[in-house]
Amino acid sequence: MMPVQVVQVLQLLVAAGLGAVAAHAIIGFSSRRLARRIVRQMQEREEEAEPDIPYSPPVRMRSSAQRRLWRIAMVAPAGLYEKATVKSRMLSMGISLTERGHEVTIFVPPWDCPNRSYLTKSLQPLQVVHVRPARWMPRLYDPFLFIRLLRRVLEFRPEVIYAFKPVGYSGAVSLAAYLFRRVPWIRRRLSFRRILVDADNWEGFGGWADRTEATRLEKLVRDRQEKLGLRCCDAVTAATKELKNRAESLRKPTDNVFYVPNAIRADLWPAHAPREGTIPDLEHKLRQLDNPSVLLLFTKFAEFRVEMLIAIFAEILTMVPNTALLVVGMSFDAQSRHQRLKLLPLADEAAVGRERIITVGWVPSYADLRKYWSVATVAVYPADDTFINRVKSPIKLLELMAAGKPIVANSVGEIRQMIKNGENGLLVPPDDIPRFAAAVVRLLEDPDLRTRLGGAAKDSARTRFGWRKVVASVERAIAAAGN
Repeated sequence: MMPVQVVQVLQLLVAAGLGAVAAHAIIGFSSRRLARRIVRQMQEREEEAEPDIPYSPPVRMRSSAQRRLWRIAMVAPAGLYEKATVKSRMLSMGISLTERGHEVTIFVPPWDCPNRSYLTKSLQPLQVVHVRPARWMPRLYDPFLFIRLLRRVLEFRPEVIYAFKPVGYSGAVSLAAYLFRRVPWIRRRLSFRRILVDADNWEGFGGWADRTEATRLEKLVRDRQEKLGLRCCDAVTAATKELKNRAESLRKPTDNVFYVPNAIRADLWPAHAPREGTIPDLEHKLRQLDNPSVLLLFTKFAEFRVEMLIAIFAEILTMVPNTALLVVGMSFDAQSRHQRLKLLPLADEAAVGRERIITVGWVPSYADLRKYWSVATVAVYPADDTFINRVKSPIKLLELMAAGKPIVANSVGEIRQMIKNGENGLLVPPDDIPRFAAAVVRLLEDPDLRTRLGGAAKDSARTRFGWRKVVASVERAIAAAGN
């Protein structure tokens, strides 16, 4: 029998041990919460200082006496900064809609940038809400992120749900909303009556599914979801006429498919993307090459075969020897990476001289981009006549036009809508290497023509392809979705 004092001491020791464990757990839990809060605050400060939103305008609400105004939930397919669909198309469209009096909130599933979870960015009056993903789930598919995204959209009580891309999380939200609306006892509780889907690329077989490194099953799911998403909605907005034809072939009737091309907020570029300053390394390299005429190629390496580019550049060098090629951009899929890696070896084979090809990779800041663009004499936009090029609306081409660059491009797909040959640029039939090279040399040798075409390109980007004009087609699509 142990003395009572010994038992009491042991009990105190056990209690102290358990208390220490509990205290450690409480402190650990509270410190983790504190750490998460500190990290979120740091991310918010980083987000507020983020320079890569080129279009954040002052609020200029227009008279809306004769127009119906909508409460719109725009659902993004991915993070705000990494994908051009969200940054260049969706964000600019949302800002333009708010300028016309609509109430718009963008809901972002940040599966590709989870560090921006929880954040809400205010672009007055536009709001951008990042929904929290489950960090322990694979990036392939996160069902918890989908549920949270759908819940946040429904809590917003929108009149219009506008999903950008019929695939991924945004496509899943539009399909779920369409399904809910068909169940009577759920429908009575819903605030929305219109579901729109935006298509700016063909994501299934024949399109980007053939370029991704996914499995056959993943590609099949993507293809089926795209076709189902384009059918199961009230209206579709398509970025190109080829996509509009594709969507019409899937829908009956076809009078609720609208052509809404990519556009740009070019009127805001001087304030949000200044081009003061230079790139010292680039200036030094150009001086070493005796200050050549610079051809600018702004690309993701998905639009053309590098063999064609090298052949064009070699032919230009025979006519204008003091020329350099400035390549700005990065590849994002396996085929594009293969094309990018072939660039310098093919230049060696063609005896072009790799020192005359300057590659700078991905430039995330618009201000830095314009510094590179400012040294260019002529911009080139080669494009093969492929299905992917026919269905895409090249925002990079619009950005070059807005910067006032004289452009030579291949006449493929939507490029024909943006550039009118001899008016705001020069167009060349696809695969015609001699004519492409001759058009570039013509611009290099004629400064007056460069000035005229560059000025006309900037004007057309501001007028024909300004979001403030194009957004009227979005309003027509929303109105037709209720019919």
